Amino acid sequence: SGTLDTTGAGGNVTIVADSVDISGRSSISSQARGADAGRTHITANRLLLSNASIASNTTSNGRGGDVVLNVGTMNLLNGATINSSTSEAGRAGDITMNVGSLTLANHSEITSSSTGGPEIVAGAGDAGNITVQSRSTVVLNNSSSITTEAIEASGGQITINAPHMVRLVNSRLSTSVKDGTGGGGNISIDPDFVILQNSPILARAFAGSGGAIDVTAGLFLADPASVADASSTLGVSGTVQLNAPRNNL
Repeated sequence: SGTLDTTGAGGNVTIVADSVDISGRSSISSQARGADAGRTHITANRLLLSNASIASNTTSNGRGGDVVLNVGTMNLLNGATINSSTSEAGRAGDITMNVGSLTLANHSEITSSSTGGPEIVAGAGDAGNITVQSRSTVVLNNSSSITTEAIEASGGQITINAPHMVRLVNSRLSTSVKDGTGGGGNISIDPDFVILQNSPILARAFAGSGGAIDVTAGLFLADPASVADASSTLGVSGTVQLNAPRNNL
């Protein structure tokens, strides 16, 4: 669903099904050039993306569209992406997932991004927020990622709640800002087990303040190659709170 008009908003996309399989460079998207992108809403018992995408994007001062997924088993494989973005002064949309379990593998990613300039008013150009509410596990493997990205404005927040486990293997969580005075976004994780293998959790900033990383878990396992970093290159560093017993993996 989309518009090539410089003033029209993107249309909404709604899918309700037992199973949704998208593969082979296929996509579900809502696009806009001059206004807000539309909302994408999927409800299914099973969602599989393999080398495919779900996107809600605008290339104007409008807001990136929200993506809302209410899914049982959700798998992103082989470079699959879920993305809400804006390329100018508009704020990127939020991505909200209520899932039974979530797995990202083989260079797959979930991202809310803004490539626009610095904030003119509060919130302009910011990356959106990503919220994952899982009923069991969240697993990222083989160079996969969940990120909010901003060039100069502020990074969005990432919130992951999973009663059993959050595990990252050669993957990353990041709310970093590449340039300008925008602050890094906050990251909150709350499962029984957090396991990191060669996987960073980053809330970095350039001239703004670093974000806040807050991990609350029954056990935090990490190898020496995994870091939690909320530093700022020129600004004030953020905070890292690990509220869990810790062991080296």
